[in-house]
Amino acid sequence: TGAGRSRQKSFVLKNEATCIICSAPGMSRPFCQGSGVPEFPWPPTPDASQLLRRVVDRLRQRPQVALGESVTSDGNAEPSPRPASSRSGRTLAEQLLLLPDGAVDAHLIGSRVEHGQRLRVLTFFLPGALVWHQLEISDDEQILRDTWVSPRHLIVDEIQPR
Repeated sequence: TGAGRSRQKSFVLKNEATCIICSAPGMSRPFCQGSGVPEFPWPPTPDASQLLRRVVDRLRQRPQVALGESVTSDGNAEPSPRPASSRSGRTLAEQLLLLPDGAVDAHLIGSRVEHGQRLRVLTFFLPGALVWHQLEISDDEQILRDTWVSPRHLIVDEIQPR
């Protein structure tokens, strides 16, 4: 009720008897079960669908990008990094399910500084794929990190232009 932040002391997301690996904007780290103190901006920030479209279009225009990926699946506590790879931005956008046309709830939820660079945090949901994305984007609208969560999976992709 009113402007500020909404706090939830603890929660566990379950899919019947199994735990879904989950992360929420504002959490310091993902978790499978237990408690956390996520903070969500309230009221929600304005719709950021146009920004989402711009950053995905910008990624699609890149001729080559390097991708480093870390995957946590099926309740494993430790993420398993995958070897770095390279591909076109268009191919990467398709593989990461960065689909602005099917996205809902696109919102900027904050910013942070990493290595002296300001990163804005943009989130959205793909209802058909049951995937939440959290994109960290630079001021020039380059996607540098994509953290995505779907039932039983947490994937963190580090994206660098080549």
